[in-house]
Amino acid sequence: MRAGGDTLEAGAAEDTEELYVQLVEIAKEVLGMEHPHTLTSMQNLAIMWRNQGKLREAEALAMQVTEARKITLGLEHSSTLFSMANLATIYVSRGRFQEAEVLQVQFIELGKAVWGCDHPYILTCMENLSTTFSRQERWKEAEELQVKALELSKMVWGLNHPDTFTSMSGLATILRGQERLKEAEDLQVQVLEAGKEIWGPDHSSTYANMDILSVIWLDLGRLAEAEKLVLQAMKGKKRVLGLEHPATLESISNFRTILSKQERWEEAEEHQLQVVEIYRRVCGPEHPDTLTATTNLVSILCGLKKFEDAEVLQAQIFEIRKVAWGPEHPDTVDSLERLSSISYHFAIAKLESKDPATDSYDGGYWGYGGGYGGCATGYAGYACYGNVCLFYSYCMHSN
Repeated sequence: MRAGGDTLEAGAAEDTEELYVQLVEIAKEVLGMEHPHTLTSMQNLAIMWRNQGKLREAEALAMQVTEARKITLGLEHSSTLFSMANLATIYVSRGRFQEAEVLQVQFIELGKAVWGCDHPYILTCMENLSTTFSRQERWKEAEELQVKALELSKMVWGLNHPDTFTSMSGLATILRGQERLKEAEDLQVQVLEAGKEIWGPDHSSTYANMDILSVIWLDLGRLAEAEKLVLQAMKGKKRVLGLEHPATLESISNFRTILSKQERWEEAEEHQLQVVEIYRRVCGPEHPDTLTATTNLVSILCGLKKFEDAEVLQAQIFEIRKVAWGPEHPDTVDSLERLSSISYHFAIAKLESKDPATDSYDGGYWGYGGGYGGCATGYAGYACYGNVCLFYSYCMHSN
């Protein structure tokens, strides 16, 4: 998937996918399942499915490739290691961090023997493993590994190399995750200023560093400065990369976050609707980025008290994630919890809208309860005002 001047529209992606599927089938028939060309075609298709958010299909195919290469090429062959790294990325996307960690650690240890301890491949996998730790909020482990990656990057690339700046920004993000905001700010300011000297002020990398710093400033409560910086990044990315580039959409989403923080809901809704529409058209309605953007829109709708619209959208998100990623995926569970919360607040809003002159109920107290009801996995709850109650439930599996 590419965006802006590098955009691959959803329809074109489907045509490309069909071509890749045909190539895989032809290769299997002509060359055999374990031929290197067949496995390369399967790997490419798995990567395409991963980028499209078809994670179950991607995982199944990537596992086939990895196991076949282990048998035919050996565990320490570079192609086997790349297959393992791809499978680890899919595991991370599916929220299966422990399985991803095992593969990433294995890649690093075997890769050191194949390429040497200071090879760029090792550096990249160290940063990927650091990200895996961060996703689990294992901040100390993430920081320790990221510091090692940064030192290695300085040694391999030098202090003023783009990859070194990327490592520094990664460390700033980890510091932010630990709420060490002043340290994160100092490091990211250093990255931004040094990057301007290397790339110039009107470069996409400079704007990316502005984005990271704006989020840190947001956490520090410096809203005016954060808004000014993210607007600069957003306008610059639109000009340099185009409106539909993922980096531009990220800036728009960051701007939306700042607006929401100030409860400027109408402005936030306008910008987020634009982001969702672009993701749906470019990536398709079931792509992970589309679902994330739609989840952010749901939050804004709740801020606007548009609970009915929010509930409809959140139910769609939950159903897509349940089918595509499985009911136990962290994002599926999160979607269900959000849906339950929205349903509760929607029920409260309905009760508050009742007219005491025409609706018979005893005023007095608010009540709220939840549980699993008839769901083996799911949520059921109620909201009451006096003797008026509204019930709601959502199930992943029924008993």
